[in-house]
Amino acid sequence: DAEDKESQERPACQLVQQVVDANIVGRAWESAIEKFNGKPQYDAAGIARFGEHWGISRAQCVKLLQDLHNDPHWDRNTNMYTFVNERIKSWTKGTGMGLALLLNRSNPLLVNRMISHCWAENVEEFLSQVIESSSDGDVLFICAFSIYQCEDGRGPSIEEQIGTYPAETPFGRVLSSVKQRHLQAGWVARQHKHLSWMPSGFLVLSFLLFFGFPIWSSRLPKWDGQCHGLLVNYNG
Repeated sequence: DAEDKESQERPACQLVQQVVDANIVGRAWESAIEKFNGKPQYDAAGIARFGEHWGISRAQCVKLLQDLHNDPHWDRNTNMYTFVNERIKSWTKGTGMGLALLLNRSNPLLVNRMISHCWAENVEEFLSQVIESSSDGDVLFICAFSIYQCEDGRGPSIEEQIGTYPAETPFGRVLSSVKQRHLQAGWVARQHKHLSWMPSGFLVLSFLLFFGFPIWSSRLPKWDGQCHGLLVNYNG
């Protein structure tokens, strides 16, 4: 083909230059993408908080469900799409914080569980399932509640919060944080297991010293040079 013939006739230096140019463009593109990875939200003190601190507690989920039940205007058939658009956006608008961080803006909570959910599901059913499957001490990352949804320029956009590099997305950071905490907890548990004998050991040692000291001390040399029991007589 004429195209193949033309490519074969190109100087080698020209082909090399094209490869170099392509690599430069590729690196520039990658660099541009990295600038938009995992942008934080800011708490009440102006401290940058990333995904691992966008947590909502189980107790707050319980209160949220109760408040919805007590609202005379609440439609129990509402799905997550509608809930975010009609409720969460109005609550968080202009704050730059997702609902979770807004509720805990003075004391952000560190997530220990990530919840995956469908936006087409019923909100009440979802909250009920979350409450039933979690414990009082759990702090939950729930995308609809954790991400700042408003896209109003007063906080990071959804795209900026999520980013493109997996480890720097809020999901990646949450999973990494949870994993690290589990590893630390495992280390503490292992050390506790290794050292669990110490209280009993010290108790036995105390017992021996308390009851054995009179017997042991009676075998020490006396001031007159005489020795009792196992020790020899210093006077020969």
